[in-house]
Amino acid sequence: MTEHELKYMIDGEQAFDRCRKALEEMCGACSIRLQTNYYYDTPGRELHKAGVTLRVRQNRGRLQGQVKRHDRGLSANSEESYFSVAELPKYLIFEGKKAKLLGALTTQRYCFEWRGCEIDLDANHYLGSTDYELEIEYPDGGIAAATEIAASLAASVLLIPGRGGKYSRFLKALKKCAKLSLDAGGDNTGKGDRPPSEAESYSALSGELSELK
Repeated sequence: MTEHELKYMIDGEQAFDRCRKALEEMCGACSIRLQTNYYYDTPGRELHKAGVTLRVRQNRGRLQGQVKRHDRGLSANSEESYFSVAELPKYLIFEGKKAKLLGALTTQRYCFEWRGCEIDLDANHYLGSTDYELEIEYPDGGIAAATEIAASLAASVLLIPGRGGKYSRFLKALKKCAKLSLDAGGDNTGKGDRPPSEAESYSALSGELSELK
């Protein structure tokens, strides 16, 4: 399945609320979803470097595996495919590579529709951080409508062109957590002076994420 999107970041909760109210005036009522993405990659982040996001999404108690191959930039095309999972795995094998569960990102999503476009307003919670995002998904030939939506919203809130997806931002936060853990004293598990891995740093914060599910 091919997906066409415009992506923008929104600077803070107050701006997010203004954007939601502007969308309600433009589109009417919305639906609200709570979903969690569990991300997988190799130790060298080979999938991310190749423009691939490998994840298991939990939505309404159901798990579904997803592979997203995407372009970079504001107006991005991506290809999505799906696979079945019965339970959340610790590892996934993808194109001969062993990818490990790195952590999770939980999204509260407000979903609107206007002129054939799906408009998703997201509050994303991960690793002690929250960010706010607008995604406008449009059909083939629908770029004009998507651009019109963005222009209308820009009168109420500053839209910052997005140059990376949720997984990219998650990885940056994961790297920062690993550095903070090292600066705070490093590994206390008897393994010497080895810096903690990103996955180890994530595990220390997993309780915080579980409260969001």
